[in-house]
Amino acid sequence: MGPLQGMAQPRLTTALVPANTAVHGRAVPGLSAVPRPVLRRRGTAQVAVGATGIRPLVPFYCAAMVGIQRRHRSSRRIAARAQEDDTVASLERAAQKLREEAAQLASEVDEGLRQQQLRWFQRFDVDNTGALSVRELRQGMLQWCEEDVSEVVAKRLLEEHDVNKDGKLQPSEFNLRSLKASLRQIEADIATKEAKMEAEAREREEEQRQLEEYKATLPVANDDTGLIVRLSSILVYVLPILDSLRFGAPLLVLAPAALSFMMPWYMLLVVVNAIPFGQLLLFFGLSSLSDKCELPVLFRYNCRQAMELDVAVCLFKLFCDLMFFLAYGSSPDELTQQLDGTNLALTMGFIAYLALGVLVFFLMWACVAYSAASSLLGLTPNGIPYLSAVTEERLPKTRPRDQEELTD
Repeated sequence: MGPLQGMAQPRLTTALVPANTAVHGRAVPGLSAVPRPVLRRRGTAQVAVGATGIRPLVPFYCAAMVGIQRRHRSSRRIAARAQEDDTVASLERAAQKLREEAAQLASEVDEGLRQQQLRWFQRFDVDNTGALSVRELRQGMLQWCEEDVSEVVAKRLLEEHDVNKDGKLQPSEFNLRSLKASLRQIEADIATKEAKMEAEAREREEEQRQLEEYKATLPVANDDTGLIVRLSSILVYVLPILDSLRFGAPLLVLAPAALSFMMPWYMLLVVVNAIPFGQLLLFFGLSSLSDKCELPVLFRYNCRQAMELDVAVCLFKLFCDLMFFLAYGSSPDELTQQLDGTNLALTMGFIAYLALGVLVFFLMWACVAYSAASSLLGLTPNGIPYLSAVTEERLPKTRPRDQEELTD
């Protein structure tokens, strides 16, 4: 017999456990009635009854409750998704219906506008030919739109809307609203062009006024073309002639008869070179004379042009010296003594230099002859290409005499 034999056996009773009661440290939602051991007192002993029978069932109950909750949430999501699908489908149907109604409304509006434009076209089409000419377009714009359109503007307006380029407006090409908009654009373009022309005219007037004011400040030109002035205008070309004599030396070998013509010039060159800086002083003397506005214009012009001719000859000489120095390390004058026929490249280069020099010599004499002939006739020798333009640009400006000054 065990130790409890002879004693009264305790009864197993259950007590309700409140919801969300923690079991093994975890809350079990929805657990409303779970048996728990209850102590009963019988006699003098207290015995725990039912603990071993209830506790193994609690994990199974919790797992069942979790599964029920998951199925409940899943069913709610499915129901919400189905409701959303129904809402989207209803919205799409409503949108499709609105699109159809809008398309129908747009078609009705287009048809109304087409009929309205057709009625306007019939009003413009006075001769009922089914096409509008420039005259009908002008008349219709004046009668129905109170727009006085010129023939030029009406023609341009018709050309802009004449799609098939037949010279007339067909009913399909007629749109009164577009015609008015094009008319406004044409008028704006014309106004802009007129404003630009007026601004340019004002600028020209201002430039002319400034030019007249500038001319008024210039000294009066000396128009003397007497015999002394003409002869003096020829003598100033001595400077470029002397500087070009070096390039005419080969002619003495090819044509010994030219010696009688060139000998006086060589003698004059010796005299000028005997003066220290003789040619340089002659150059600056011509420059000073050309700047004196009180001297005759013809004389001053020839002084400046003689300077420009001399500068051109000197630049050619400088260019040839530079090319020879780069190619042979010396100037042409120094290489003359080394010409023995053995160096073919040097010989060919020197021959080319002499040929170009003779060409420059003839060109310079041609310019001098033209200037001398013009000066003898009392005319300004301004026909030399480029050189005369440079001369006119660099010559100090004067203003011609007024008629009153000539009378006085």
